[in-house]
Amino acid sequence: MLFGVGLARAITPSSLPIADSGQLVIAQAERSVLIDPNGDIDRVAPSFTLGRELYLENCASCHIGVPPGLMPSQVWRNLIRDRDHYGTTIETPRDPSLQIIWNYLKEYSRPAENNEQINYRVGRTTTFKALHPRVQLPDPVQLSTCIRCHPRADFFNFRALSPDWENAP
Repeated sequence: MLFGVGLARAITPSSLPIADSGQLVIAQAERSVLIDPNGDIDRVAPSFTLGRELYLENCASCHIGVPPGLMPSQVWRNLIRDRDHYGTTIETPRDPSLQIIWNYLKEYSRPAENNEQINYRVGRTTTFKALHPRVQLPDPVQLSTCIRCHPRADFFNFRALSPDWENAP
């Protein structure tokens, strides 16, 4: 436990490499995940910054990072521990990283409503539907289609919209 706390304190955002463009780079074996420091990305409390970075390092190396608020905390708790990830076997994070990621996801997601159906597909969640009331979405919604309307989604920035949606009523 003490090792985990020490590790969490030792790995701070200031110790992570910065690319020539000024973007924070989280190195991956397969590719790098870039966080746009000048983008309109949702801010997190300093105590959860490492959790967000570890989440993106572990999850956004294969697909676009999903904002935690789109799915209930019950879903996140199961997803980060399950090696069978939507039909693909993955290496799940281990402690202390797992606990740090879980703390971030728990803080920035929400508990499911009493009568809410727990859904593991982002496009079918109550929150996703509420955020996209006028959008004609494909069925099923794929994470890869997010970038059509959110051109900075690969930088974990879902606030930036494509020109078609930027000035929409």
